Amino acid sequence: DCDLRKPSIHRHLGMDTSAGLLEYLASGATGATLASILTIDQASGAHVVVGARRSGVATDQLVTGTAFADLVQSARESFEVVILDTPPLGPVVDGLYLVQHADCVVFVVRWADTSQSEAKGAINALREVMPPETVVLAVLNQQNRDQLSYRYSYYDYYTEG
Repeated sequence: DCDLRKPSIHRHLGMDTSAGLLEYLASGATGATLASILTIDQASGAHVVVGARRSGVATDQLVTGTAFADLVQSARESFEVVILDTPPLGPVVDGLYLVQHADCVVFVVRWADTSQSEAKGAINALREVMPPETVVLAVLNQQNRDQLSYRYSYYDYYTEG
């Protein structure tokens, strides 16, 4: 959970935490290891570094520092897939710093809530700072089926079965 300003992964997974990524980074990570901050989600078996509380200070130095880079490198060496859940791009810049560590970006927009100009601006900002080989995938989230197009209402007609 790399949203140091408003962590929420622990709530979504139903985890109680006393310490998380913020505390790890704020401590300078002296002597701490990746294993010391991992929590295992019982439902999925995923190993998770959660956020425990909101940061009261600017977070840009925390996610651009060597402690964070070392943590990501350690995660890459230990796991096949590493997911960095970031805050939204519009209100804060943290995601633009975090994209430096990404092989792929999953850009999620909320149906009928995120304007096209906001989405376009965020994608342009990402493209300016992400490594050239990074792939961007777009996901439309919380789509209201009642407002979908005419073609979607005939989905069963066009599918086999």
